[in-house]
Amino acid sequence: MGSLVKKAKLSGKKILIADDSTEVRDALSTALDSCGATVIEAKNGMEALSLAVEKKPDMIIMDINMPEMNGLDACRSLKSGEGTKNIPILLSSSDKFLMETATSKMSIADDYLSKPFSLRQLIDKAARIICPS
Repeated sequence: MGSLVKKAKLSGKKILIADDSTEVRDALSTALDSCGATVIEAKNGMEALSLAVEKKPDMIIMDINMPEMNGLDACRSLKSGEGTKNIPILLSSSDKFLMETATSKMSIADDYLSKPFSLRQLIDKAARIICPS
């Protein structure tokens, strides 16, 4: 699938990025914005929960290891919430143990991405999750 097609799939979509690293949020936001997506940012799991309920994003990209509420707990809460259970979630982490734990429970999230990852990998996965066909 060409890069223009992937960008078109993300154009006009609302994507919530939840990561405690400002640098990661900025990089992901810039990449997704260049594809035409509207980006919402959260710096922890609690903020991600609140923004997901309020803004109803088309997709959430969430780090696992965050303060106040980690990404796994936030994902579980979102997937059990009536208004948020159908929002696709892409979990990410640089912690191999956390990633193994998360991937062993594949039903928690819609997909996973190990850090470090390239922005192209992120855009590819986001496009497949938002528009699988």
